[in-house]
Amino acid sequence: MSSAPQNEVILIALKRVDAVPDKPSDLLLGIADATGGTGIAGPFVTVKVSYSGGEVEHDFFACWDGSLLKSFPPGVPIRLLHDNKGDAAKGIMDRTLQINLHEAVGSGATYVVIEAEGHEAVTATVDL
Repeated sequence: MSSAPQNEVILIALKRVDAVPDKPSDLLLGIADATGGTGIAGPFVTVKVSYSGGEVEHDFFACWDGSLLKSFPPGVPIRLLHDNKGDAAKGIMDRTLQINLHEAVGSGATYVVIEAEGHEAVTATVDL
């Protein structure tokens, strides 16, 4: 079994990429409750996710292609990717991800939209 506690917060950085990967990531069971904020490292968004597993720790990635949503005010679309590292366990795991949005600072956006394959996007207000 995984040694990480269920309530552990996993810190990840937003990575700017030329193109958001078109290869599907391992599916998450749930994505919800996005909340924006500011901390010592700058703006961040906190997202709650759930997935099946329990044998190994999974990896999470957040990427952005530099585009802005055509809205007023503008928003930043972020794609959340998940690698289960071949974990075939059937347990339901809940994690809180905290995404450092430093890469998007100066974009002029005032909110982020977190997208993950197979789920409705979640939105959080955060000044970038």
